[in-house]
Amino acid sequence: MKFLVIRFRQIGDSILATCVFNTIKRNFPDSETYFVLNENIAPIFQGHPSIDNIVTFSNEERHSPLCYITKIWKLMRSVHFDVIIDMRSTPNTTPFALFSPFTKYRIGLEKKYTRFVYNYRISCCSKEESVVEHNLRFLAPLNKIKPIEPDNHFTLSVTDEEVGLFHSYMEKSGIDFNRSVILFGISAKLEFKRWRMDRMEWLLKQFMKYYPDTQISFNYVPGRECDDAHKIYDEMSEEDRKRIFINIEAKGLRQLNAMSTCVDAFIGNEGGVRHVVHAMGKPSFVICAPGSNKTNWIPKNDVPAEAVAITDVMSPNLIATSSYEEQYAAITKDFVWDRLKTFFFFFFCKRALDF
Repeated sequence: MKFLVIRFRQIGDSILATCVFNTIKRNFPDSETYFVLNENIAPIFQGHPSIDNIVTFSNEERHSPLCYITKIWKLMRSVHFDVIIDMRSTPNTTPFALFSPFTKYRIGLEKKYTRFVYNYRISCCSKEESVVEHNLRFLAPLNKIKPIEPDNHFTLSVTDEEVGLFHSYMEKSGIDFNRSVILFGISAKLEFKRWRMDRMEWLLKQFMKYYPDTQISFNYVPGRECDDAHKIYDEMSEEDRKRIFINIEAKGLRQLNAMSTCVDAFIGNEGGVRHVVHAMGKPSFVICAPGSNKTNWIPKNDVPAEAVAITDVMSPNLIATSSYEEQYAAITKDFVWDRLKTFFFFFFCKRALDF
């Protein structure tokens, strides 16, 4: 069987879609899978054991209607797909199914304009389910073929060589792998998803004081994130700066995979990096921006993951009458620290038992 899965958007959304591929391969080991996604994030999925083919679209192709439609037409004429799963089901993605009317399983979302495009439609993600649970519902129609055993793990892959090179790079930068290494997302790519910097700085100092044997590697991208990271680094004491590694940089998505393998856990704002770390099997603790539903975006499986969100500190009625700034302000540093301390208590206990 040939499966086509369409999932444009950002890194985090696409990583969470890998549970679909893992489930397909578990239930149909001889299947051939195709993943349609944005060209700029494709490298992170290279070598994934459940993804056989990656079909990419550049920004230029997606913004040129003729080029975009032509490329879809050629793909759908060159390969007969038994299953098409359109995880977004927007007017821009429906041509994949429209150009393949004889595909037996054309699965999309329930929307007004999708009635005549897909022969199987599922409801949109609810506030009470994780995105992983929602993604796996796209495979429900295949129960007609055989009972589907779901796999709720979203995963990425990296080669031993890539890990070895990044491990050596971190050692040369001064990292001692006999001690814990925490990847710390001190800032955020999107300003509206960034917890107050003074509170993040305070949290970092508390963590380093409470866990004096840990090493901190700052994670950031060029631009404002980089400026934020260096500002906080400069404000730390000379003794603390000895434990903070600000110049270890993942140059590209493949190196981000490798870095995530080399660290022990991630702390920071909720976003794509957290999903990468989780996909590589490492624990994470994040602060969610107001409006970000942690039930949706912090899926639960056997990889420890925790988040603090506005729903932990405010009632729905109060949230509805509070501004975005008031909601963010309500996520206090003491509340976050109490949650973080509890989370890492179990993490370090497990680490000690593993040794």
